[in-house]
Amino acid sequence: MSFGGDVVLGTSSTTEIELGGTVRGDEYDAIIVDGDFTLDGSLNVLKIGGYAPQAGDLFDILDFEPAKLSGLFSTVSLPALASGLDWDQTNLYTTGELLVSLATSQISGDFDSDGDVDAADYTVWQDNLGLDAAALGGNGSGAAIVVQADYQLWKNHFGESIASGSTADPVPEPATLLLALAAVPLCMRYR
Repeated sequence: MSFGGDVVLGTSSTTEIELGGTVRGDEYDAIIVDGDFTLDGSLNVLKIGGYAPQAGDLFDILDFEPAKLSGLFSTVSLPALASGLDWDQTNLYTTGELLVSLATSQISGDFDSDGDVDAADYTVWQDNLGLDAAALGGNGSGAAIVVQADYQLWKNHFGESIASGSTADPVPEPATLLLALAAVPLCMRYR
């Protein structure tokens, strides 16, 4: 729907956008506003026709000049996505876009957001110690920079994964393994 002038979406308004594919105008709805655009009320995004959005699908549902936009939707309702996918609303109020992205891990210590806490996450922590905490994918201690507390999170959650939902069997530390191997010849000698 295209508007040549100003558009005001009031407090009690409900704006519905239907998604049936990735082609704007043909498969999904968009609102195009040439004048001032004031947002409020509810935004309801619906999937239609059995459409199943995939990672990377981009929907430019609002088209406006950023300088002419004011307000925000009071509520945004988005349809459920397949497991492992999330809606990225980062650009909704700047470019009018919704993006389907891979879900970020919700496991503390999963700094590479691959769904498990393992040695690769330690490497991310080590390589970014003292730098911007954004490198930890939102799964750190919450400090502005990467700190020792992030290491402690990694250590406490080591072995956890999204897939299993539980802690995996711990891997023995190398020092413990070497000690056990060194004891084998001693046990054999005393027999």
